[in-house]
Amino acid sequence: MHIRTLLLIALCGALFSITFTNTQVDAQAVSGAPCGIVDGVDLPLDISDTVERRFDDFARFRSRWGGNHAGIDLAFNREGEIVRASMRGVVTVSNPEEWDTELGVVVLEHTLPDNRIVYSLYGHIIQTDAVRFPPVGACVERGGIVGVIGDPSLSRPHLHYEIRRILAFEGGPGYVDVNPIELGWEHPLEFTAYWSARLRGLVDGSLEFARAPGIPPAVLSTGGAAVARESTLDVTAPNSTRLWSVSADSTITHVAVLPGDRIAVLARSGNLFTAESGRYLAQWTLTDAVALTAIGDRLLAVRRDGRVYAYSAAGDVLWEIAAPDSESRIVSFIGRDAHAAMLLRAADGSRWRLIDGNGAVISETPLTVFMPRAYPLPDGAWAILDGSLIRRIGTENEGFAVTDFARVAPPPGATAQITGDRMGNVYIYTGDSSGTLLAYAADGSLRWRERLLVTLRAIPPLLGVGSGCALFALDGGGVLSAIHPADGQVIDQVALYAGGEGTTQPNARLLRPFENDQVIVSAGFLSALLIDGRALAGSACVTG
Repeated sequence: MHIRTLLLIALCGALFSITFTNTQVDAQAVSGAPCGIVDGVDLPLDISDTVERRFDDFARFRSRWGGNHAGIDLAFNREGEIVRASMRGVVTVSNPEEWDTELGVVVLEHTLPDNRIVYSLYGHIIQTDAVRFPPVGACVERGGIVGVIGDPSLSRPHLHYEIRRILAFEGGPGYVDVNPIELGWEHPLEFTAYWSARLRGLVDGSLEFARAPGIPPAVLSTGGAAVARESTLDVTAPNSTRLWSVSADSTITHVAVLPGDRIAVLARSGNLFTAESGRYLAQWTLTDAVALTAIGDRLLAVRRDGRVYAYSAAGDVLWEIAAPDSESRIVSFIGRDAHAAMLLRAADGSRWRLIDGNGAVISETPLTVFMPRAYPLPDGAWAILDGSLIRRIGTENEGFAVTDFARVAPPPGATAQITGDRMGNVYIYTGDSSGTLLAYAADGSLRWRERLLVTLRAIPPLLGVGSGCALFALDGGGVLSAIHPADGQVIDQVALYAGGEGTTQPNARLLRPFENDQVIVSAGFLSALLIDGRALAGSACVTG
């Protein structure tokens, strides 16, 4: 997946407007495809055994081979199984002895709908009396047979499968000294998931990363992204080219974007810095810092005890709010528009506090449970899960009045999620063992109760609503669902690749719907996509 399309997202607090370059398939624009244009993408064989084990060895370093794996190994111990072309293409390599005792290789060249060329490689395969390699220059359709799995001398029988933009006429090294993505390889499973979605007409734009982020990517006003992984921050352009990198002294836990695409970073050590165009603007330390957000051109950092500091991009302290008391601890801190909300936990209960950009406390609400959770609603209000009670904190025009909205049964678990639409409907994933999804009307009455099946039960889905015609849910396995708000039925789904064992980053997932039902989605791996939510939701989002 190497689509370098423009994804322009103008930041205004937590509000976005989107301009994008259309990336839908236009077969008329493609020329010079000797065997036709790719119109579908599959995997070369059944990989259910690989998926069940969440196996992913792309870019994995293996000391035995002295390098990072440039493909993915599939179908272990399935010698003699047929291998099929993943896409329509023309044969550029067909050699039963390409890898000597490691057996044969077939390479196909593919013309994608955007006129780019990629190559698929099938390694450790053999011919039999019944199955012959297709000859160089032959056209092979998607699903056409290219060989069978062999038994290489240095490993168990398996298929070595690659997607790459280089090395048209050779088998290649199989292993490289650096991240294969930086040299022209693609992650085969990510590529397949992306193109499957794009060929369905669901993708309006994309950003791609050389490494999976450790926290959700921050999208910049220029259309690029700031991607943090361990102690490194990479900044990419709208075409996904890496522009610059900076490093913290420990693992980066929070990234915030200030006007002008200046980037603020908080590391686990308390190291704080701002950067622009590859240079540090300021660095300082805030001991015990646990959260970071931006309100306009002000950077707000919070210590665990609830003390809040506001800084300029140059690191100057603009104001601070003292810790509420010696017993309080911060549970969460959420920036939004001109306000920031914090949940404070104490021995006698908890409090929800709202502050403005000048540090003034403009609303405070006592809560009853030890671990409440707060969520911003699309209409500017807030929802708080206070045990089994949903409490609504009104908008500024409503004076931030508090109302008890509804009671949830069964009581929400530790992984509960909540969202709402501008009509006042509220949706809750309770986090119970059944995966219960509830919808409440604006008057607090229960509208429906359904079960949301998720691919990884231990990881709660992210929820979001755009115009209100569909509820979107992104689960921990990368499946994005469009759910009908009237009855809770899943309308359609698209599966993105969320990584395998040792590579998946569920904490780096991102789901952000907009009023036009475009949805920024990242499954926590190597891309962020702009999904056409109305195309996914179908008739539920048809406008007259």
